[in-house]
Amino acid sequence: MDHIHLQHTLPQVFAGRDTVISQVWHQDIVFDKGKRYLIEASSGTGKSSLCSYIYGYRRDYQGIISFDGRNIRSFSVGEWADVRKHSLSILFQELRIFPELTALENVLLKNRLTNHKKKKEILALFEATGIPSVSKSIEGTALNLPRVSFTAAANICQMACSFSNFISVLV
Repeated sequence: MDHIHLQHTLPQVFAGRDTVISQVWHQDIVFDKGKRYLIEASSGTGKSSLCSYIYGYRRDYQGIISFDGRNIRSFSVGEWADVRKHSLSILFQELRIFPELTALENVLLKNRLTNHKKKKEILALFEATGIPSVSKSIEGTALNLPRVSFTAAANICQMACSFSNFISVLV
């Protein structure tokens, strides 16, 4: 996958509102593989919803989301499984993957499926974010990450997947 294209996409919950001011919603936007994007917005404006739509987890939106020109609403369960295995990764803000594991262990677990990065590279990414203790301390377990560390860990998880640095969402 090289492109994710949003065409006048809008969460269904916002459909009845007259004024939706956004740089994402109701726009024609293309996210290109290999580039970094930061989506920063107030709470309740649809950042998590956007990630859920792109991941195929939710379908309650208007407009079109396509991967390389193909509308994602037409994907079969098997196609979604393939996309998630080879092209996309998401770390939900609830972060309930494996709460007994550290953030590093959760990222390494996902990476075992894709073999996209070497452990040394992932450790370097943790180090670069300034949260090396998260990978070494039981206090850095997934559910106990401070908000800033969680965002960094989410970005690391994105970097560890095969569609690295695709979209980072600041929550």
